[in-house]
Amino acid sequence: MLKQSKKQAYATSAGPVLIERRSVGKLLTMKRNYLFLPVFLLLLQTNTLLAQKGIEGLISAEKKFAAYTAENNIKSGFLRSFDSAGLVFGRGQAFNAIERYTKAPQSPGVLLWEPEFAVVSAGGDFGFTTGPYTFSPQKGDSIVDAGNFSSIWKMNANGEWKCMADMGVSYGKLVHAPVTTVERITLPAKGEKILYDSLLAIENTLNGALQQGADALLPFVAERSWFNINNSLPVKGNAKIREALKVMPAGLVFQTAGGFLAPAEDLAYVYGKVVNDKKASNYMRVWIRENGKWVIALQVLNW
Repeated sequence: MLKQSKKQAYATSAGPVLIERRSVGKLLTMKRNYLFLPVFLLLLQTNTLLAQKGIEGLISAEKKFAAYTAENNIKSGFLRSFDSAGLVFGRGQAFNAIERYTKAPQSPGVLLWEPEFAVVSAGGDFGFTTGPYTFSPQKGDSIVDAGNFSSIWKMNANGEWKCMADMGVSYGKLVHAPVTTVERITLPAKGEKILYDSLLAIENTLNGALQQGADALLPFVAERSWFNINNSLPVKGNAKIREALKVMPAGLVFQTAGGFLAPAEDLAYVYGKVVNDKKASNYMRVWIRENGKWVIALQVLNW
């Protein structure tokens, strides 16, 4: 999550069980049943946890990711939580997270974060979280950097939440207020669908217009929109986003690189490259449809 994904930047820098039963007398059968009961309950509990869909499952996945990383180390935390096709970003490029962290040395750095805002698809199996992070060079050291992370999550075929993408912004020494509650949004079951080709067309039109200035984003901003902007604390809602975008340089060149559509087709994320003069960075947008309009639910913007 530096001016790439700060989480990934700090890390890179430094079959089912088949039980066959045979009746060998009533007493032995009862004994076996009692022996297998704890195993059965454990499997039942595990499957229940893995199958936790919806907004609470999404938030829980992010919190478990953060807790495991804090208790162990950044490298193992990311390797444990990312999907095999998950992406991290830096200098205008996207990298496979598992490949990148497998090759990365283990860092003594301490990366702490927590979700503040979460949105989940009506299908309960795809969504995003965003919130503040802090980084210290090692345990006991002072915080040297802070910012906001944004993570895209998808439930895989095994019923596990896995991180599909992670990008963040740094705001350095600025202080984020303590998170007291996680704002939750679950998209409606009969919400408007997204056509991915139409979304890409909107992206291309918007990115072209952004070369003339940040006002091109405003038609796609709603009161529930959340923007994480380079060197700024996060902002939400029309008025605050309009004010925050005044610091965005004119002439930024945006290039869409890829994205993913939720299985319920109501939520999609797109990522790409931002070029500011000769410097390349990354951006991410999460889109929804609301009241017949395209809405940016989340914008992550570095330059």
